[in-house]
Amino acid sequence: MTGATQFRLGGLAAGPLSLHLAPDAAARAGLALRLGLEGLPKLEARLEARAWLDGCEVRGRFEGEVIQICGVSLEAFSQPIAGDIDLRLVPEGSPNLPAETGDGEVEISLESPDPPDVLEGDVVDLEAILEEHLALAIDPFPPQVRRRFRLGCRPGHDIALRGPQCVERQASVKLATGADLHARLGPVSCALRRVGAG
Repeated sequence: MTGATQFRLGGLAAGPLSLHLAPDAAARAGLALRLGLEGLPKLEARLEARAWLDGCEVRGRFEGEVIQICGVSLEAFSQPIAGDIDLRLVPEGSPNLPAETGDGEVEISLESPDPPDVLEGDVVDLEAILEEHLALAIDPFPPQVRRRFRLGCRPGHDIALRGPQCVERQASVKLATGADLHARLGPVSCALRRVGAG
């Protein structure tokens, strides 16, 4: 990466830090493996960290390209990915954390900004922050898959495909009904059809 990816809270006393994160091929391969991606050809982030109360805030944006495996056709496909980072961190025991009620719960107003995250120790790891936000931005069922296939899922039924290559692929994609499909794609609304019906 370009520039340091970790700093101590005390280091912000001298002023904000502007950083450009650009993981090399080896770092991107590690990220892809941890996030369950087939590949991560591109990833860059420009971040600014500045002091905030007794902690810090990190703001910026990341952009890149991810390669995923279609849960239906089992083919690889790529798509751009981007997201904003707007995060506040405070050390453990900070008086700026939301107050707990008598039963140990924290009351948060829906109209208030998100409460700060708790930082373990006094070191901020920007690489870990980028990885967390990248993971949240990944669409497990992206538009390319929804446009390409119409799925059918009902216990005891096969997946119905429509497309120029559905005849060759019907045998290889009989891989999911019920819980297996849910595990691969998450909860989705499906049109129900038997293979070859209609």
